[in-house]
Amino acid sequence: GPHEWGACGHAHADLLSFEWFCNGSKVIVDPGTYAYKGSHASRDEIRSSQRHNTITIDNVSQSIPGDTFKWKKVAHPKRVRAKSFENIGFFEGEHDAYDSRGCGHRRALLFFGKELTVIADFITVSRHNESLLHVLQFSEGMLEHAGEHVYRFSSSRNAKSYFVGFLGTRDFVVSIRESEIYPDYNKVVPAPRIELVENDISSDHMIVTLLGDDLPILRSFRLIKGDRLAGRSASGEIEISCAAQRIDRVLINGSVVQL
Repeated sequence: GPHEWGACGHAHADLLSFEWFCNGSKVIVDPGTYAYKGSHASRDEIRSSQRHNTITIDNVSQSIPGDTFKWKKVAHPKRVRAKSFENIGFFEGEHDAYDSRGCGHRRALLFFGKELTVIADFITVSRHNESLLHVLQFSEGMLEHAGEHVYRFSSSRNAKSYFVGFLGTRDFVVSIRESEIYPDYNKVVPAPRIELVENDISSDHMIVTLLGDDLPILRSFRLIKGDRLAGRSASGEIEISCAAQRIDRVLINGSVVQL
């Protein structure tokens, strides 16, 4: 939705950010707000896109803070759509935050229930940029490596495990960072986050994030020729077609879901 109205005093630079609840448990969360008074730099950092579950280009926040309750530059959403079907949910949106840098970000999300969520980030590039940052902020718990570009999150709330995997059409580096969230005003809780980083952003490409509580399902997915994602879920074989920098078709056991 819009950044907000008026001076946007309570807004954050969080376009296309999301939260993920799995089987009733908080897994990937919005970091929240710590305080309105105190360090100006800290407040700006907390409400930047670098701290939210979205993508930042060249370490420049989508919207640029002014003073404590104002902004110098505001990004706007565009071409947002959502649909629901019998078996899946679908969302797609983009924004104009990096138009001036010759870079676009479109995010599509497919929800297949608790066993699988697929997030496809399409990056369009007409001018070279130095770097891309894709952040996932987790709730309280522990993150650990669980295989090639696959990570396990163990929640401190219920001792259950949840998984995240990454695929992409170009090279990237994934790191686990110590971070913090603010579940209530003036309350700080240690919580880990994942940072996926790419350098030398010079051409159109795609990043796929897979979320679920079943590790074999996540590991089953592969990118085929850079424009098809194929794997399986408990409901059967899934193939996701990506053409012209968007998801245009989903096949479940050979049956087409036209988006």
